[in-house]
Amino acid sequence: MVPPPGRPGALLSRTRLSRPLTFPETNLRTYVRGPGGRDGLWFLDIEAGSAATPAARAAVGAPFHWADLSVTCHGGVVGYAGSRRGAGPSYRLAARPGDPLAPTALDHWLTARWRAYTRRFGILREVPVRHEPWPLASATLEELHETLLEAVGLPRPAGPPLVHYSPGVRQVGFGVPRLHRGNSGRAARGRSRPGARAA
Repeated sequence: MVPPPGRPGALLSRTRLSRPLTFPETNLRTYVRGPGGRDGLWFLDIEAGSAATPAARAAVGAPFHWADLSVTCHGGVVGYAGSRRGAGPSYRLAARPGDPLAPTALDHWLTARWRAYTRRFGILREVPVRHEPWPLASATLEELHETLLEAVGLPRPAGPPLVHYSPGVRQVGFGVPRLHRGNSGRAARGRSRPGARAA
C-alpha cells in the first residue's frame, strides 16, 4: 500500500484514551482504499506528547513519534505547537474557532474514517477505529509554520487550506487489527477527491 499523489490531511486534536489520560496529538494522514474497497486512513506521521508512543509504534506499526506538544487558548484563539524530540520537525499553528457547522458531504468524507491501515513486517494491518462523529465548527487560520510535510517528503500545498475546529470527542478506541497477508505492496490505492485538502 502506498500513499496517493494527493494532498494530506492534518488533524490536530487532544486525544482522550479509555483510561483517564489526556495528551496532545498531531497527525498527518492521507486517505486510501483498502482490500475490498473499504475507505481508511494511512498515517504519514503521528506526533504525540506521551511516553507511551514508542510502545504504540512497536505494537501497530504506525509512525508514532514522541514530541513536546502544547495546546493553548488565549483571547478566543486556539494555539497548537510542537516539536519532535531529537531535533525533528516542528509546527506552530493558531486558529480562531467560529460557529458550529452542519457537516457537508466533504466534511463527513474527511473526518468519518472508521479504520486505519498500517504495515508491519511486510504485512498489511487493518485497524478498526471507534469514536463518535467529530463535532465541527468553522475556523479562521491566523498562523501556520510547519516542517512536517518536508519531513515526510511532500511538497507544499498549492492552494489554501481547509480549516475546521473541533472541541474533540470523549473517547477514541482501536480494535484488534485484521491482517491481510500477501497484499502488503498493493493492498490499497490512494483515493483523491476534488477539494479534499485538509481536515
